[in-house]
Order: sequence, then C-alpha cells, then structure tokens
Amino acid sequence: MNPKAEKILDKIHSEGIDEVLPYFNDDFRTLLKYLDWGNALEYLQLDDYEYNNDYYNYLLENGYEEKVLNTIISSMGSVSHDGTDYFYEVRDLDDLSKFFRDSGRDISPQEIAKSVLNGDFWEPFSFYRNDIDLMRNVYDELNEENKQLLRSVIVEKYGEVLIGIPSEDVTDVIERIGTEDDNGDYEFHITNENVMDLFSDDDTMNYLFKNYLDDIESELFSLYSNSYNTAYQDEYYDKVWDELNGTFLDVDAVPIEFKYGNSYRTKLKITNTLPRLIKRYLNEDYCSDIDSLGDYWYLVKEGIGCSAFDALWFRISDYADSWRVKKIMNDSFRDYF
Repeated sequence: MNPKAEKILDKIHSEGIDEVLPYFNDDFRTLLKYLDWGNALEYLQLDDYEYNNDYYNYLLENGYEEKVLNTIISSMGSVSHDGTDYFYEVRDLDDLSKFFRDSGRDISPQEIAKSVLNGDFWEPFSFYRNDIDLMRNVYDELNEENKQLLRSVIVEKYGEVLIGIPSEDVTDVIERIGTEDDNGDYEFHITNENVMDLFSDDDTMNYLFKNYLDDIESELFSLYSNSYNTAYQDEYYDKVWDELNGTFLDVDAVPIEFKYGNSYRTKLKITNTLPRLIKRYLNEDYCSDIDSLGDYWYLVKEGIGCSAFDALWFRISDYADSWRVKKIMNDSFRDYF
C-alpha cells in the first residue's frame, strides 16, 4: 500500500470521509481513484451510508465485482449458497406475489399471482346451467372419438326408456323419428339408428339434456365448468412463472422445498439474477443504501419503488383460452363418461 494512500485511509477511518473530501475537490470518485492507485481501496471501510452505492459502483467498474457481490450478498438473510448456486428462501411461496403490480382493478396481476402461488383451490368462474349451451360449448368441441362415446353412453343408458315429447316442444327431428299419438304428442326410443339424427339438431338435444337426460347434462356441465376453470388457471400459472423466471428468479428456477426447523420452506435459484439486480439497483440514483436492505425481498421491493426494476405485469383476459378449454375437455372426457 502506498504510504500516502494509507495516511488518507487512516484519516477516513478515524475522522470520517467528509474530513478528507476537500483534498479531492469534494469529489468522492476522485478520492476512490486515488485510493485505488495507492492499493488502499479494498481496505476502505465506510461508516457513512450516503456513499455506499457510489462506492460499490466504482468497485464494479474497476474489477472488484466479486468483492462487491460477496459483501452485499452476505448481508442478505434470505439468500443461501450451496457452494454452487444462490437461492432465495421464502417462508410462503405466495410472498412472491408482492413482486407483481396491484392495478386497483377487480382482479390484478398481484391477486392472480397470489392465487397461483399459494396452491389453494381457485375457481375463477362460476357457471349456472343456463350459461352453457351443451351442444355448442361442449359436444361440438369434442373430437370424434369422444362424440361417439357420448352417443353410445346415451343409447346404452336410455335406449329402453320411452321418451314422450309434448306437442308444443316437438321439433322436425322428433317428428321424423317419433310416433305421434292422438293428442299430437310424440314418443320414441333413442337408438343407434336415430341418435345421429338427434345430435344433428342442437335445439332437440339441448331440450333432451334439460328434461330427460339430466345425469348426462350434469356430467357435461361439470366437464365444461371444470375444463374452463382449469384452462384459465393453467394459462395464468404459466404467465406468473414466465414473469418471475428471468426477472426476479433464474430462468430455470423451480420451487425446492426444504426442512427448516420443524417446518418447511421453499427456495428458488437466483444465481444469475442476483448479480444483475444488484448492479441495476446500484446504478439507479434514487435508490437507498443497498447495505440497509438486509433481505432479497427488500432488494426487489425497494428496487421497484425507486424505479430500478419494474413490477411484474401481464394482461388479464375475461375469458379462458378456447384452445386450452377444448384440449382439457377432450383429455379429461373419460373421467366423466
């Protein structure tokens, strides 16, 4: 260490940094350059938090990145290191929902993230029977194999049942396949020969579902309702993790449960994310002293507050994705029939 630089360093440690700044035109970076020149920089200990972020920034720009990261990370109580990777440890996974924007609307990204992350039952939509056209919304969306299975189930369960249709509810299909009585009412059995005719007319089948095939109606209603909710849940599960991974967690981060005392906690990898966020935080003029944060959660939240980072956000739709609904209905159809 250069003796002159050592003398300046000793004066800083004994009297404070403000006592030596006048020697360097009150320019903190000029002081740091001088200490760096004199091989004294790495021994500098700051008691004035006002200069911490500028000090760390200078170190990052001049080859001391490992020292900076080790110093800052060591003060973060929620960050662990397994010898290879850094992890953010959380008591409850839905703590991560605070990294999302709370938009103030009926449903915000933060609310959806909390529902996704806490793992509790979440049913975004409630349906009434009249909300769903079973032919248009369910039957027409089934693949041919499932359509055939549904028709076969109906023939098998109701083939022996004589169905009577009042005259005021008779459709062209019923007239074609049924037998009329003296009152103008029609009767018929559902058979393999006429079931395709029945399914060719939405009004006829929706009437039969509602008035005669009530257990089939119930299962189709449940199939649609559950598939619709699952499709929406799956879509926003993906959106929540797509936002987190690569922003405040590593791209390949997955929740890892571990034993902590008598309870369990979760850790998520931040090996690549943590250095990037620290650098961005330090480069933002309006962020408070990074050494005062003490926790990765505060680093992210304070960084959002001082505009070093943006709160996570995604567009919210009022509807489930139709492709997802269709796929889930067909994949789970045999669970119902």
